[in-house]
Amino acid sequence: EIKKVASFAMAQFNINRYIDLYDDADLIKICNSDNANVFSDMNIVDNDVVRANFPWEQFNPKRICRIMARLMDSNNESVLDEIDFLKMKIKLRNIKPILIRDPSVIFRFKNDLKKLTDNEAAFLLELGSDYFLSMINIQGRKFTEIQQYAICKAYDYRRSVIAKFDPMNFDGFHTAEIIKKTHRDNLDILSLEKMKMIDWINLLTHSPDLYDLCNPEKFKKEPIMFLIELAIISDDQEVYDMILKSDLNDITPFGWERLINNRPEMFTSLCDVRKFVPE
Repeated sequence: EIKKVASFAMAQFNINRYIDLYDDADLIKICNSDNANVFSDMNIVDNDVVRANFPWEQFNPKRICRIMARLMDSNNESVLDEIDFLKMKIKLRNIKPILIRDPSVIFRFKNDLKKLTDNEAAFLLELGSDYFLSMINIQGRKFTEIQQYAICKAYDYRRSVIAKFDPMNFDGFHTAEIIKKTHRDNLDILSLEKMKMIDWINLLTHSPDLYDLCNPEKFKKEPIMFLIELAIISDDQEVYDMILKSDLNDITPFGWERLINNRPEMFTSLCDVRKFVPE
């Protein structure tokens, strides 16, 4: 076994390092042998003889897809016409780099997009290509909430794409992320009620001008650390009053620092710094 490994390694090094010293007949002979995989990806793509005679169907689909992407980048994709990909067991996730370069190549692997499973359809739509958006019927498909959000994100939260789903069902995190990107454009089709305190903090840290959408009364019973963040982001006296009505013993040294830096007149006298001094 050691001899086999060493022999293959030496052959691989010599053939790829000195490929220009081999004549066409030798290269064709290697391509037609069981050792065709000694060629590097680069030499399969760049060498005209190897590229034209390589036994594509005999090798790992993942490697074939990787080489295909390089063929497309080097404008040598014409060789793909000689390969029957429908006979090869290639999974859609393996051809992602290829589809990013040219979505229409999907027909080399899947000749009927009407027969896609829901997961296959979601995978293709998550590439964010208008080609797939026009080719795949979304209606009636049972995408998970995560898949729905991923598709909306792939199309940069385009309203026409969001509207194809039921955005009222998106959770608070997803809702906040959409608003961060689209601001007030999609508020009428989103449910702000789904957003928790942490989602509001996430959103308002990015867009503090949207604070008018937030109802702080909903969060009276939230941990005081969240109230402190909301108060500092919003500079809303109502939120500071909520903090004053909470148990101040729950405030950490960092929390006191934040409060005193922002409202020294309100919190300096309330903080007993002695409790934070090690004994």
